[in-house]
This record gives sequence, C-alpha cells and structure tokens, in this order.
Amino acid sequence: MNEAELEQFVYAQVLDNPVMDVENIPAFSDGDRKQQEWSEQLKWLQGHEDQSQYHFHAADARPNLIEYAHTQGGFEETLEKHLNTQIDAIEESEELRMLLYYLVEELDEDGYLRASAEDLAKACGSSEESARLAIARLKRLEPAGVGAFDFKERLLLQLERKGASAAARLIVQNHLEDLAHKRYRRIEKALHLDQSSFLRAQAEIQSLNPHVGNRFERQEDTVYIRPDVYVEEEAGTLQAHLVREDHPYYTVNNYYLDLYRTTQDAEVRSYLKEKLSQAYTLLFFISQRERTILRCANLLIERQQAFFREGAALVPFTMAETAEALGVHPSTVSRTVKNKYLQCSRGVFPLRYFFEKKASAPGDTAMGSQAIKERILKHISNEDPKDPLSDREITERLTVEGCVISRRTVAKYREELQIAGRSERRQP
Repeated sequence: MNEAELEQFVYAQVLDNPVMDVENIPAFSDGDRKQQEWSEQLKWLQGHEDQSQYHFHAADARPNLIEYAHTQGGFEETLEKHLNTQIDAIEESEELRMLLYYLVEELDEDGYLRASAEDLAKACGSSEESARLAIARLKRLEPAGVGAFDFKERLLLQLERKGASAAARLIVQNHLEDLAHKRYRRIEKALHLDQSSFLRAQAEIQSLNPHVGNRFERQEDTVYIRPDVYVEEEAGTLQAHLVREDHPYYTVNNYYLDLYRTTQDAEVRSYLKEKLSQAYTLLFFISQRERTILRCANLLIERQQAFFREGAALVPFTMAETAEALGVHPSTVSRTVKNKYLQCSRGVFPLRYFFEKKASAPGDTAMGSQAIKERILKHISNEDPKDPLSDREITERLTVEGCVISRRTVAKYREELQIAGRSERRQP
C-alpha cells in the first residue's frame, strides 16, 4: 500500500476496533520517548505471540490483516488483488509463490505478460525451469487468459479453459487475420469445414473476452502524489526518512489497556485480548513495512549518489541486485517500491524510477538507458542540421565511447526521446 491507501485501511480498522485511537496523537519531540513506547508495544506483541497466532489463524476467526488488506479492505477490486488472493490460497512451493507474486507485478493493466522466462529468471535469480513453471502456473489462474504474451495466446488460453472445439482453436492459431477481414470461405476451405461447423467455431471465438482487465475497477479520478519518503543531508550524508516518521497512524487507548490488565470478567478480558492483539499486530506489520521501505530507499540513495548530488544519469542497478543486498526476494522489492514516491531536492520521483537496467553490452563500462539517451541527445544536438546523423552513425560513435549497443536500440531510445529520424531532421 502507498501512504494514502494505508491511512484508509488503518482508519477502517480503527472504526472496527475500540482499543485503537486516532485522536490526540502526540507529536513526539523526544525520539527516546517514541522508541520506548514502540519497544513496549512490540514487547507486548512478542509476549502474546501464541494468542496472536490463534486469533489470526483459527479456522473460525476473521481473515488476517494482510489478507484483509488486499481482498476485503474496502478498496476497489483490481486484477492484481484478484490474482494475489488466488496465489495466497494455492499449495505450491514458497519459491514458486514468490515468483508468481513477482509476475503479477510485471503484468500490464490488461493482464498481458511481456517478459520471457529468461527475463524472469535473470530478475529473480532463479532457474529458467522455475520461471517457466511459474509462468505456466500464472496462466492457470482466473480470469482465463491472464499472463498471455499476446492477443492470440490469450484467445487460445480461453478456448482451452472452455474445452472448445478443434476448429475454433485452429482458426485462432492460423486464421485470425482472415477472421478479422471476414474471409470466411478461405477459412472453411483451408480447414475443410462446412458452413455449420464454421459458424459454431465462430460463435465460440466471439464468446471470448480479449480484455480480461476490463472487469476490474480502475481509479479514474485525479491522483495526487503524496511522497512516502524524503531525502535529507545530515552531516554530509544523504539519508531517507519516512514522511510520517514522527506521527504514528494510531495509538492504543490506555483506558482499554488498563481494563484488560485489571478486569476480572473473563468475557471482557477475552474480547480485549483479541482487539489488543489485532492492534499490536497491525503496529508490528506497519513497523516491518516502514523498515523495508527505508532500507530500500537508503540503498537506492547509496547507489545513485551522483543523481541525488549532481543530477547525473542513473547508474545500472536492478531489483534483483537490491533484493540480494537486502536479503529478500525480488518480489518483495517490487511490492515495496510500487506506488511509492521519494521527494528530494530534484523533485518527486517514483521509487521504481531509480532502478536502471544495464543497456550496454556485457564487458563494457556499465551504463544505463538514461545515460545512453543523454549521449544520443548530445550527439543529435551537435549534429549538422543539413547532414543529420543516422542511427548507424550514432551507434558507431557510442561504440567508440565504450557504449556498445545495437542500432535497433539506438532507434528505440531516439523514438522514446521523441526525436524524428534522420530524413525528418534534415534541413535545407
């Protein structure tokens, strides 16, 4: 969750739990006092670990807070939440589940997966075999067609799930263009179908849903960015801080805490034990969340010092490298930085912005896509307008500078910079 979503979730919990209090939250000026209070809360939680496990995992208990957050938390149902709920419930190895969580983050808004098994294996430090298994498992989740690489594969996945006819599958596999242009006779002739068989297959195809993401709500309102982290320089060192560092989301009401300690009523005590356990467990989850965000942000600051201090291009640094440095799985990093923003002297940036893949060839000076784009822009800015540089010439100049990339990559980056090709740039 980002800052706004977490606030909304906590507020919903406060409404349901009388021991949680959002009124008169103290603005701690004494860091020791804050640390002492949090230590007492976590100590209480650790001392009641067995009870906490009972309340959150008993068969007849409420769903745990993590599950509640992304399934019943009052937020719109999204494709991501729908898939994560299914992953939570499947009986698979921990490695496969973590790969699945990571794959969900890699889906576009309509549920397509453009990454290959090789890409996934490199990003997560797993074997290609494990990556292929994870991709195959993702494609078995609902809605049918999620995780497909392209439009054709999506339709084939849905036909397979429906147990459709061989004719329908062959039409999608080999004659989609003919179907789109209504060249029905050509299809019938190629597949040796009579008209009635073709019409049945066509009806099967028309019943499919090529846009599996459409059934899920999307936030259409204007989104106002609220940074989760800000960067300050302290004694010459850049340091990340949480925006809410000195303002807890809620406190535990002392009246109910005292009542739990003193009451002789077994029913009241049991009720308060459950509510206090929920409150302190949520505090524990929040503290873990904040710790992970700060560790990740400080690592990014450390690796991208030149950007924060001088505005230089980002150096190559991936989620897989971050995960290895933090001792967590890449899917944890992916979820940690998703929809989180960092504010620094150069502006407000998504945390994902600071991850940069190496774009130059192995063995050469490590250089990310942003740095290469800046070099391409520099070469084009200094070119002769009457005889502009071709993509091939730019590629050769970059190679001389130690940046070995293909002409196709140069063309791709040039287009991303919204710079026209050589012929369109030529001036009389």
